[in-house]
Amino acid sequence: MNAVLKNLSGEHRLLIDPKCKHLIRDLEQVRWKADPYGNSLAELDKSDPMRTHVSDALGYLIAREFPMRQPRGEQAGPMLC
Repeated sequence: MNAVLKNLSGEHRLLIDPKCKHLIRDLEQVRWKADPYGNSLAELDKSDPMRTHVSDALGYLIAREFPMRQPRGEQAGPMLC
């Protein structure tokens, strides 16, 4: 999701309308869980029931609209005779 919001080249492929208050709040407030020493863990902190739902939905949309891999199956290509 981060690469769609802003990639390493500084390109923005997704802009969020300022009217999307819940989504903006989610993106600003959702954090990784931390161990007792303050080190980030590889799991989101879902302790606030009002957080993560909207940003999860955005993640699913991004995965579908901006796939990291090309879809499998038949693909158009050059014709060989």
